[in-house]
Amino acid sequence: STHCQVWAALTDTVSEEQGRKNLERTFGTEGIPQCSVSMSFYLLEAFRKTGMLEKADQMWEPWRWMVNNNMTTCGDNFTDQRSVCHAWGALALYALPAVYLGIRPVKPGFAEYEKKTDLGHLSWIRGEIVTPRGILRIDESRADEK
Repeated sequence: STHCQVWAALTDTVSEEQGRKNLERTFGTEGIPQCSVSMSFYLLEAFRKTGMLEKADQMWEPWRWMVNNNMTTCGDNFTDQRSVCHAWGALALYALPAVYLGIRPVKPGFAEYEKKTDLGHLSWIRGEIVTPRGILRIDESRADEK
């Protein structure tokens, strides 16, 4: 399953290269169990770790479906509009600042932070993150699109 490949990559059970190969073979492949809403956080982290963030565009399809179906909260699964507002459904609230904008605290209170912007499948990204130390602004685009 894709679940197993995610855990293998995140726990360093396999090399990053092998993790990438395994995820490429299993993610989105019909007949192979795919990650659930609650596992999507770990899938995104595995994509980031193995340099496959461009694959996340396909991963976001269920959330696009939620928006297109006028859902006001994120669904708990990929099969219907049921939502009891579990935090895992709101993956975008974590992913946009921490993965795409690439801002993560290194020390408590953002006393120190890292910036590793990864555009993945995007051509540009712009955003602001409010921290206890002030606002961090990110405005990045691919070099060939400037």
